[in-house]
Amino acid sequence: MPAKSPVLVCRYADDPGPHHIHSHLSCELIYVRRGKALFTAGESRYTVGGGAVVVLSSLEDHSVTVLEEPYQRYFTMLSVAELEKQTGNPRLTAVFKNRPPGFRHVLTLPGGGERLEGIFAALLAEYSRPGAFSGELSAALIKELLILLCRANPAAFPSCAGPLYQKIEEAQRYLESHFTEPVSVAEIAGRAFLQADYFSRSFKEITGYTPKQYLTLLRLTYGCQLLLQSGLAVQDIAVRCGFGDASGFIQAFKKRYGATPHQYRRQEGAAGLITGGGKGQK
Repeated sequence: MPAKSPVLVCRYADDPGPHHIHSHLSCELIYVRRGKALFTAGESRYTVGGGAVVVLSSLEDHSVTVLEEPYQRYFTMLSVAELEKQTGNPRLTAVFKNRPPGFRHVLTLPGGGERLEGIFAALLAEYSRPGAFSGELSAALIKELLILLCRANPAAFPSCAGPLYQKIEEAQRYLESHFTEPVSVAEIAGRAFLQADYFSRSFKEITGYTPKQYLTLLRLTYGCQLLLQSGLAVQDIAVRCGFGDASGFIQAFKKRYGATPHQYRRQEGAAGLITGGGKGQK
């Protein structure tokens, strides 16, 4: 049976794009072909020009402000879980999941602009006109892209060797699969056979988040998707996301996004934003 494509969405755009802060349940690659834009990812800000690639995790709020037009770019949203299956190399996909100290979201390939554009153009062709083995070919193209970027930007692709990293990676996967359920740090540390404090420190050193922050972000990102793609009441969304009640969800949501779930639903719904791998312009 042909493999699923890790590409959830692939687009080429040359309009100004959204300026508001938003997020997706999928990870994302943006190749700026021409023009210049200000990218904000979490607390980091970058001025990005032609030939650069921006890498975003599924947990990072981000915004784009065009500084120089025409702003032409490819953007690809990915299922990292599917990509991991097909690449078989956790170091290549760690760039989407881990944020060690000094991590930069903007990657370059000196002298390789044409090659990068060729890869993104080929990804768009496979997404727009899928054929036999499109899933495998798309995965191979992304793997080529990540290998090239890893060679040129090794600090963004930290080594994944060693038993501790493997335990943290397993903990990430467990959280990503069970975040809607009651989960405790002590439980996850116990699954990894690590003392809770040591586990929490190690988790943050590798991923950039504490286990509790990681869990909360997974729940809130899922909450954003449900707010925009369903008519569920906030109370029901809170329960589906793994929060014990609506008040805990609302408090965490407002702290993260600066708006209540009701306000977010009105504002982002009016902006026409679709999260979680849907259609939209970046």
